[in-house]
Amino acid sequence: MISEFLINVSDNQINDLHKRIQQTRWPDEINDQYWSHGTKMSFLKDLSKYWVDEFNWKDQEKKINDIGSFKFKTNSGLSIHFLYAKSDHKDAVPLVMTHGYYTVSHKLCFNELNPDVQCRHTPVENINLCDSL
Repeated sequence: MISEFLINVSDNQINDLHKRIQQTRWPDEINDQYWSHGTKMSFLKDLSKYWVDEFNWKDQEKKINDIGSFKFKTNSGLSIHFLYAKSDHKDAVPLVMTHGYYTVSHKLCFNELNPDVQCRHTPVENINLCDSL
């Protein structure tokens, strides 16, 4: 069964995440310029600062919900989240994009396929965009 799925993270949850990020106890850094032993500490600290000070979850939430956010429940009970945007072209060929990591859909949908974040048209004419998350 397919049902609409609106992402709605509460301000309390976002504030709690910010608080937990800010309270991180950082380990010592290993001298590892090639990341073979994990994430480089400076990168992770910069990313954490970005999440707390700059990233606007509500803006991203709105963008995802505006595209068309749905869930499909399999017979075994697994819920699969996906984005669906129908083309304005009546002869459009459906396109299903799948991936194993969330940034793939974000990068393709929001940046490369449609920088206006509408995900209605791709650079390839007459294509429907249906992105599986």
